[in-house]
Amino acid sequence: ENEFKTQCEVELSNLNMKEDDDFFPSVKPGNMILPIMVFVACVLIAVGLQLIHESKKKKGQTSSMGRQSTLDIFEGIRKEQRRAE
Repeated sequence: ENEFKTQCEVELSNLNMKEDDDFFPSVKPGNMILPIMVFVACVLIAVGLQLIHESKKKKGQTSSMGRQSTLDIFEGIRKEQRRAE
C-alpha cells in the first residue's frame, strides 16, 4: 500500500578522457627536491641546536633550550657553590 517507488535517472557524460589520463600529474624525483632540501635543513638546524644545548649542559651552564624549572629552588645554592669554587 505505502510503497514509494523512486527512480533516479543518471546520465554519464563522456568527457573525452583517455583511460591513462589522470587529473593529478605523477610525482617525479625533480618535484621532490625542494621538500627533501627543507627537511635536511631542518634536521641540520635541530642537530646544531642539540649539540649547543648538550655542550652548555656539560659545562654546567644554563641553556635557553629545553625544559626549565619555574621554581628554581636550588638555583641560589648552585650559584653560591660556583662562587666558592
